[in-house]
Amino acid sequence: MTAIIPIMRVLVLNSRDGLGGAEYAAASLAEGLRLQDRHQVELLVGTSLSDPASQIRPKGLPGQLERGLARLEQTLGLPYLWLPWSTAALQRRLATFRPEVISLHNIHGNYLALPMLPALAASAPLVLTLHDVWPLTGHCQYPYECERWRSGCGSCPRPREYPALMLGSSGLHWRLKRSLWHTTRPTLVAPSAWLASVARHNPLAAGLPLVTIPNGIDTSLFRPREEPRLPDRSLRSVVYCLPADPHNRRRKGADLAVELLQRLCACPGPPLRLELVGARDLDLPIPTERLVVRRHGFVHDRTRLASLLADSDLLLLPSRQDNLPTIALEAAACGTPCVAFDVGGCGETVLQEQTGLLVPPFDLAAFTAAVTSLLRDHDRRLALGRAARLHILSEFSLARMAERYEACFLQARHDWLRDQGRPVP
Repeated sequence: MTAIIPIMRVLVLNSRDGLGGAEYAAASLAEGLRLQDRHQVELLVGTSLSDPASQIRPKGLPGQLERGLARLEQTLGLPYLWLPWSTAALQRRLATFRPEVISLHNIHGNYLALPMLPALAASAPLVLTLHDVWPLTGHCQYPYECERWRSGCGSCPRPREYPALMLGSSGLHWRLKRSLWHTTRPTLVAPSAWLASVARHNPLAAGLPLVTIPNGIDTSLFRPREEPRLPDRSLRSVVYCLPADPHNRRRKGADLAVELLQRLCACPGPPLRLELVGARDLDLPIPTERLVVRRHGFVHDRTRLASLLADSDLLLLPSRQDNLPTIALEAAACGTPCVAFDVGGCGETVLQEQTGLLVPPFDLAAFTAAVTSLLRDHDRRLALGRAARLHILSEFSLARMAERYEACFLQARHDWLRDQGRPVP
């Protein structure tokens, strides 16, 4: 007997659309749920580049005034506390749509006032997807070696990293988040087992429901070439994604990428072609006869990005820290293997010696050797690429993502109704 799945109204809420991994993950979730054809789904964002009707933040004079307030709050070390026009706009959308589940994604970005979260939780269960560690620290997206989050933050060693905090208020924000999560009791979703492990050991997540749901990729769009590439002994091609946001470049290893490319171009063999996506302003002091650089900028056309990935030999991922990098999922879906540092959740996309190669963190000599070995071995690259594609189809499809979130939403809705003393369908 097939279980009857009730129709739900799901509100997906994120800081913006179309600019990064978290943005594509939220949009992909909304699309995956719509494709199930049994739920009503609305995607709202703080700032939209493609759909003005989905934007919460005000435009015109109210937008200027609210941005001024946001800058003042940030200067005082109290960001995301008072956003009157965005709050009013969100309240109007809530009253119209009446969501039965609210799926929160990036909640920083000056569009959602944190004191509004208890009101949201009173209207519907909250499911908070952790695209980084920011909801569980006093400030940072990734704490690296710092462990102040275990005992209350304060004296942040990197207060100017995005999202910047002034006046040393990370301890205050840690306590604010502890109070908010204790009051609102969101279900936490970690896209990677690595981030789930971080959350399990974090005092701010203590006692909260926690599930692991990997992000999904459109495998009908991101797919290998119809005809396998023939080995090209005259040119080797690699892809590197340079973040458009300068605040993320150190974390994504932009400086390490430059040194890595210098090492690769010093190795014997044919020239290297770099397909640089994202920002264009990566300074590469390498002779042009050894490195051909194609600066694509931010590729809004996903079909073009898929073609670019499928036509390349390797993806380079020299991140210092990462959750579940979308570009690695997309490359794998295209049958393009990846070489990455073994940090964060990278090892959940790049399975060592199965779908790509992992090297010890920040060991550029080992990274260079791994890339060189794959560039010289066409058959091995093809085998890794085929396995990478199968891995994505098995674990990271849009349908799998939507099914897992649907089960999570149903459980969150069930628990919320029970706790509210309401009938559970």
